[in-house]
Amino acid sequence: VFIVSLLVPVLLFFSVKKKFKQINNYLALLIASIITLSPYFRTSSYWGLGENYGLIFCLSSYLIFSKFRKNIQFNNLKNNILLIFLLCLNSSLIVYFDQKLVFIPLYIFLFIIFSNFNLNIKFLTLFFYSLFAVPYIYLISIIKESFINYIGDCHLLYFTIYIPHI
Repeated sequence: VFIVSLLVPVLLFFSVKKKFKQINNYLALLIASIITLSPYFRTSSYWGLGENYGLIFCLSSYLIFSKFRKNIQFNNLKNNILLIFLLCLNSSLIVYFDQKLVFIPLYIFLFIIFSNFNLNIKFLTLFFYSLFAVPYIYLISIIKESFINYIGDCHLLYFTIYIPHI
């Protein structure tokens, strides 16, 4: 798990290099390695918490999204389908690992839907996001069902506890 967390500085390095093309490699490496100074990052990478996986897929989604925005008009249909599939997959995996990063796939989805891309790209995006949302919707339905059963059991427990017994 710790080795997988080492992908975060590497992906951050490539993201910084992609965003700032004229930046020196040593400066980009310094910026990318700053995240390793964070005690929260080190602890979550040592204990294998899910936040680092969310960061990995967030940075990989950024790299794919920047390539998508740059090359979507010039690629053929097969490359467009592959880029949209990878973009939707990575941005959907962000939500599976860290729910507080839900705004990233939402931004990507709204960007594609409200842009002037052709209709095939918009339908593919909608299809892939819907496909990748099915397990999450299923998980929420299971949790909701078990939560309702738990509330029902607590409700019965409430009537068996009397104030004088406390």
